Amino acid sequence: MCYGIIPYIAPEIFQKQNFCETLINDSNIECRSHTKASDIYSFGIIMWELMAGRRPFWDQNYDTDLIIKICDGIRPPIVTNAPEGFINIMQECWNANPNKRPTASKRKYRENFIDDDKNNKKIKPNESHSYLSNALEFDI
Repeated sequence: MCYGIIPYIAPEIFQKQNFCETLINDSNIECRSHTKASDIYSFGIIMWELMAGRRPFWDQNYDTDLIIKICDGIRPPIVTNAPEGFINIMQECWNANPNKRPTASKRKYRENFIDDDKNNKKIKPNESHSYLSNALEFDI
């Protein structure tokens, strides 16, 4: 059995026994174990939700069709007025390859969390985005 809300679950969790390549109309979905990398994927989706102010994939049913789309690489749309550094970190968290996702302890994400090129301003973790930097302070 697989537990969680579909958009927040990393694609590799659904890929046991090629689930993503085959449409299964059975609610008893088998899933792989969660890892630190799958938690980072979920964190990237939460970053998007904080940025966009809405549920990810708000316009779609949370069903097997969405699971297959996520496994095929669909991600929520990027909000273009968000700081570039924020977008970059978020997209790194979404990487389809779990080994290429950042770790929560990476120093570069704590020192200059967001580099807003539009305003030539760096937003430090102790400023307005401390809720995100605090999450990145922990080794998960």
